[in-house]
Amino acid sequence: MENQDIIRKVIEGLLWALVGGVLGYYSNEHLKKIHTRIKKKQLKRKLENTSRKFQSQADIFVIESGDPFLLYKDIIITDSERQLVIGIPSQYAKQLKENDTDFEFREQVSFDGSSSFDDLVRITGIENLIELIAKHSIKVAENFLDIQRRNLLLFNGGTVGLYKIGRQRIGENEKSKLKIMTYRSDFFTSRVFASIYQELRSQGHKISKIDKLEQFTGLENNYSPFLAGVAATTFVVLYEGLSIVLAERSEYITSEQRKWHYSMDEGFTQTDYEEGKPSFIKCFWRGLKEELNVDDAHSLSEPPKFMDLVFHRNVFELEFTSLFYYPKSFEDFKANYNRAKDRHLETYGLYELPLNAESINRFIQEHEVMDGCKLSLQLLAQRHTNDELDSFQ
Repeated sequence: MENQDIIRKVIEGLLWALVGGVLGYYSNEHLKKIHTRIKKKQLKRKLENTSRKFQSQADIFVIESGDPFLLYKDIIITDSERQLVIGIPSQYAKQLKENDTDFEFREQVSFDGSSSFDDLVRITGIENLIELIAKHSIKVAENFLDIQRRNLLLFNGGTVGLYKIGRQRIGENEKSKLKIMTYRSDFFTSRVFASIYQELRSQGHKISKIDKLEQFTGLENNYSPFLAGVAATTFVVLYEGLSIVLAERSEYITSEQRKWHYSMDEGFTQTDYEEGKPSFIKCFWRGLKEELNVDDAHSLSEPPKFMDLVFHRNVFELEFTSLFYYPKSFEDFKANYNRAKDRHLETYGLYELPLNAESINRFIQEHEVMDGCKLSLQLLAQRHTNDELDSFQ
């Protein structure tokens, strides 16, 4: 009897130890999940505060943010098969062509297939839009001639605009997915609408008050004509996250010459299609190859890791910011860059910047840095310090 009591107690002890171990394991796992969730919420709050502060300074802010990154599969892009092209006024077309025999011209067409732009008045709610298009077409054509006279870079290439953009929250953590529908346009058209926007902004028009993603292409007002171009910008990350590469803008570009910027800045164009569908990945790789002589053989991870969709409300432009991991040293990267096709056209020089808040803040204070890049550098530093995430491994 005494032996049976001993055996029973041993078995009970083992059972309780097993139960305790199981409960402890699940308790630790639960605590880890809680800790990760808290850190993510803290990061989200920091990103929002930084964006809000920068908005008050430069009218540039994050319109949608990753958690801490948006995966490529979370950005769903389809083609609307629509076009929007403003024809270059005939009195300027001849001179533009004489100055540059490769200058591209396209037939005027609106979303509905007509050439009148009446449909744009209906969807935007801007009653005098047709008059504004005529006025600013002349203004932009004159500006194009001036750019040619100064021997600066000017390509009227085909661009990809955003016809629809929206988001979907999924899962208990409400992770974002972006749904985008594109249209085909060109650089001249994007500059005309950019010029129109500045006039509307000076008048306090409600388009200049947009601060939510849903307001760009909503049911009440669809401002997609003003989104005739979108940028893909990238920071190259070296040494598995210890430093990044910044590029100094070339003196041959049309604005903000010799200011420090992202490693790569590329516009989404009509060459970035695969099997008839727009592809951000193709745009990403094209920019890296043309500007930096980097291709997928240099990749440390599945590219790209998108961080934020940044809205430059001062000029009504959207850009997707991203990261690319380069597995070798800055010296190796520079040697590779020196063989890039467009290096002198796009950039004047490169700089290796340690990836920490102190170095970033000092660089911003001591150098001329593009405003959008300033914001993205600060947001990147905050993601980096949130080191419980595996984002930089």
